[in-house]
Amino acid sequence: MHTLPGGPLEDDPYRGHDDVVAMQGFTAQLVSVDPFAANLHPGDIPHRFYSGLREHDLGELVRVWRRDGEIVAWAAVYPEQHVMDFLHHPKDREAADAAVEWAIQTYADQGGSGDLETEAAEGDASRQHLLSQHGFAESGNPYVVTRRPLSDQVPDISSPGYTVRAVTGLHEAAALPRCTITRFAGNGPKRATDVGCRHPTTNPSGSWWWRPPTDRWRRSA
Repeated sequence: MHTLPGGPLEDDPYRGHDDVVAMQGFTAQLVSVDPFAANLHPGDIPHRFYSGLREHDLGELVRVWRRDGEIVAWAAVYPEQHVMDFLHHPKDREAADAAVEWAIQTYADQGGSGDLETEAAEGDASRQHLLSQHGFAESGNPYVVTRRPLSDQVPDISSPGYTVRAVTGLHEAAALPRCTITRFAGNGPKRATDVGCRHPTTNPSGSWWWRPPTDRWRRSA
């Protein structure tokens, strides 16, 4: 990861799950070099693609850039959420520019309306500078982290007339109630399916890491 692969920059649309695995590995390598280098957990990648983009053609909204067959950048656009993800090799500014420019254009081509947002960690001056050069500015709407002391008593969450138990297997997936799962993936309520549950969301790096405070950066339409 310290050495930039040689060869010309080549870009390809998403071609299948092997690309997801490769993106996860690339993201894990970035974090092993610098926590600022990747603002996304490897396990989030399949979740965002297979849930947040489950009603879209991933080949239109996910793209990968390579040199000599090795990933040096990737980007994804989520039109309904007005959000883009992108990661790049810290020494490959050409790939970084290509990824951001592709995401901006793809958002417009998909009929995206309103501002386009992405993330940058506090202290990640390189990413902030890159985004500012492409028309983004800090939105002033950072994430809020809620903390609860382990010594506090857990509040009663029981609901009258309902019981709570663990799901016993994939055969129950289709029966799960409709629910809005997260702000990011929530382009309307979703229903779990056995296919969605089968998509792996494993983390090749083996663990979660410390993540610095993160701010949203917005590009006005």
